[in-house]
Amino acid sequence: MAADRRAAAGLLLLIAAASPPAPPPPEPPGLWPGAMEGAVPATLRGATVLPTPAAAKAWIAAQHPVIIDVAPAPKKPPAMAAGMPWLPAAHQDIYGSTWLPDAGRAVLHADRAAAYIHKAATLAGPPPGRPILLYCHPNCWASWNAAKVLVGVGYRHVGWFPGGIEGWVAAGYDLQRTQPDSY
Repeated sequence: MAADRRAAAGLLLLIAAASPPAPPPPEPPGLWPGAMEGAVPATLRGATVLPTPAAAKAWIAAQHPVIIDVAPAPKKPPAMAAGMPWLPAAHQDIYGSTWLPDAGRAVLHADRAAAYIHKAATLAGPPPGRPILLYCHPNCWASWNAAKVLVGVGYRHVGWFPGGIEGWVAAGYDLQRTQPDSY
């Protein structure tokens, strides 16, 4: 009996390993309000999806966009003693990026959402403005949301790089150390 169960479990593992990856979720009608980490759509209506680091690099070379990272800022570890100095690790970005931490959260206070749109206008000009490229990490809804917001307010040349900084690093492309920018 135990051998049969082990064989059945092994067969299930083989089937699971051989299964094709799940398709990306469909594009939601509005901003994604759920967890920021998870499978993202393959599309973003009104934006140019740049599915690979090479596509993102070519788009940057051709469009000369404002490049915005919306990855969250690291949080101070809760176990650290109060008053203890904390310096997060240096943040790495695509060369030429501005880092606007958490700008892609769907649930931003109205003043923060307006500040993000104002910052985009400061960097790229008012809509339709210069091209803008948004990214954060793979499987991160924050950059999808941030791009959707800009498309929604009238920007016509929005690029979205779902591969994020990890994809850029894996391709061996240029990086810069970045501090968070205020918005």
